[in-house]
Amino acid sequence: MFVHGNNHYMKSVFQSGPRTDVIKSVFERVCELNAAPGNEIQCYYMFDYMSPRVLLTIPEDATAFLRTDRVMTGCAFKWSRKSPSIEDVARRAGRELTSIVAEAEAQVSGENNSGYGNFSQYHLVF
Repeated sequence: MFVHGNNHYMKSVFQSGPRTDVIKSVFERVCELNAAPGNEIQCYYMFDYMSPRVLLTIPEDATAFLRTDRVMTGCAFKWSRKSPSIEDVARRAGRELTSIVAEAEAQVSGENNSGYGNFSQYHLVF
């Protein structure tokens, strides 16, 4: 996915565990975004389900990754033509997709989940 010369945008949020209803909602929206007429952006969404028990055995200061009982999910976008308008579309789609997860998680945990996963709001251009 991360090929030199392409433009990329990534955004992530945490989730307390797998939820099929959330996965289905995200998958359906990713399919809609990728199939939209005139779309120039390839959209991906990742659910990273490593065991929190394993992650929590690593000392807090050993790596930059946050030690929580939640797992990371996130989206990645790739497009070829450099354009501020395409970049804006990718950012809006990233907010929309991660909001599906964050809003569902807020109903379960009551916590605000609007920030950092293992990557968040980094704009990568290779």
